[in-house]
Amino acid sequence: MGSFAAPTVLGTSRVDKLKMITFTVVGSASYATSGDTLDLSAHFPVRTDLVILRGVPTGGAANSKYRGTYVRAAAGASATGLVKFDDLIQATPAELANATDLSAVTFIGVAYGE
Repeated sequence: MGSFAAPTVLGTSRVDKLKMITFTVVGSASYATSGDTLDLSAHFPVRTDLVILRGVPTGGAANSKYRGTYVRAAAGASATGLVKFDDLIQATPAELANATDLSAVTFIGVAYGE
C-alpha cells in the first residue's frame, strides 16, 4: 500500500469543537489501488472526519487532473484513512492505475477532525 509523506501544515483553526488544518502533501511513489494512506494522527489524535484534497498545478496544469476522495477509516482513525484518486483527463474518469508515481505531484488539502 502506498503512503503519503508527512503533510506540511499551512494553517490551523477551530470550528466549534472541530479543528481544521490546511496543508500540502507530496504523493507517493507507488499509488496503491483503492487508495494511499494519509496519516493525520499528529494533527487529529481522536479522529479525522473529512479531507478535501486537490492536485496543485506546477509547471503546467497536468497535476490538476487528479481528484482525491478521502476514505474514512473505521471510527475515523487518523493514522489509517485513505485517499483514492481518479484521473479526470481520461475519456471516462477512473481510478489511477496501481503503482502510478505521484511523487512529483504536490496536493493541497483541508482536513477536519479532533
